[in-house]
Amino acid sequence: LAEFVWEQYLSLRQHLRFSSRVLPSELDGVVKEEDFTRSQEYNAAKSRLGFVEAAFGAVVSVVILFGGISAVWRYSGDILECFGFLGTGETMQSLVFAGLNLLLSTSLDLPFSVYRAFVLEERFGFNKQTPGLFVKDQILGLVLSCVIGGPLLAVVVQLVRWGGPSFWIYLCIFMAVFQLVLVQLYPTLIAPLFNTFTDLQEGELRTALEELAARVKFPLSKVFVVDGSTRSAHSNAYFYGFFGNKRIVIYDTLLEQVEPSGVEAIVGHELGHYSGNHNAKNFVLAQVQSAAFFYCFGLCINDEALYAAFGFDQQPVLIGLFLFSMVYGPVGHILSLFNNFLSRAFEYEADRFAVELGYDLTAPLAAIHASNASNLSPDPLFSAYHFSHPTLVE
Repeated sequence: LAEFVWEQYLSLRQHLRFSSRVLPSELDGVVKEEDFTRSQEYNAAKSRLGFVEAAFGAVVSVVILFGGISAVWRYSGDILECFGFLGTGETMQSLVFAGLNLLLSTSLDLPFSVYRAFVLEERFGFNKQTPGLFVKDQILGLVLSCVIGGPLLAVVVQLVRWGGPSFWIYLCIFMAVFQLVLVQLYPTLIAPLFNTFTDLQEGELRTALEELAARVKFPLSKVFVVDGSTRSAHSNAYFYGFFGNKRIVIYDTLLEQVEPSGVEAIVGHELGHYSGNHNAKNFVLAQVQSAAFFYCFGLCINDEALYAAFGFDQQPVLIGLFLFSMVYGPVGHILSLFNNFLSRAFEYEADRFAVELGYDLTAPLAAIHASNASNLSPDPLFSAYHFSHPTLVE
């Protein structure tokens, strides 16, 4: 409850700032008045929807905690019994339970997703999805959740039961390997299911990016353009890959919003993350935090009072993880603040890297923020709590 009240207080602080039509002095001469006004209106609309979603989510959480979770678990067992699989074990029931929760959460979120895409985003010119593409994405998301999440969940349950008191060590090792594999497979096998990636055509921009990569010793193998415009007018750029096989991906919307020299500057910023080993540092930090979480979970996994408080007379691993996550929530938020602080430090470092290469980020960053209607009037507390990247004002 305290967490909900605190977050709504921060959201209210931020929402009130969206009513202003006075351009912040830091952006004078950088952002046009009409772009600022559009940003304020867009973010105010998102904020209003956020209040509704938060209230609805709070009601759902109460229902889940006080009877809903135990009812779904029992129903999972009933389904197994109905199909003749009763007694097949905790793992099977956990998979059915997770599947039911996936369907329920998707169904409950669907009205908000539809409204966000086809009303809110459409109103401000960002939505490019057709209803057919939206449905396809929803189905693909569900299928991938089952194909990837199902085996992952089964291994986690088995590792916890097999590992005994030291299960958290084995779980940390497995999750680290899984994340490394997924990071490699996602852009090559999963992302192409949703978007089309094509080679950036030969020309001045491609040549400039290849020269930039050589200049900073970035082992570039490919430069792709992704058709982000099929879903949204928002833009981005990033790199991925291990060792000597790294690739740069640029959204086609970015090529439309920013001049080629600006795209080169933004890629220079991204290569600043490579130069500073930011991805590797974030990965190591994530593993340390995961280890702390799993270790603490191990201290509570057999706490009968925790399970009994929510209607369970047994201690299923998946239920224990869910309940412990709720208990661990405040610690998670403190860690999130630290992660945001570190992420912002990395962003500033990447900015400095690009500037030291001779690029001026002012115009391209202003163009991106204006085109994306980003938050141009951030509340300091809201920004520090929620944002992993500095705002344009900052």
